[in-house]
Amino acid sequence: MLNGGGRAVEFGDIGRAVRLSRRVGLLTLAVCAAGRVLRQGRGGRRPA
Repeated sequence: MLNGGGRAVEFGDIGRAVRLSRRVGLLTLAVCAAGRVLRQGRGGRRPA
């Protein structure tokens, strides 16, 4: 958690938050891509 101790935000906190945000975004993209590949592999189609 960013600034969990109630202290002032420091420059390093911003860098950590940016890195965490990138990781979460990449993980989300990977999960969505894997789900799509698995779904298409089973012959599933997207409803119209």
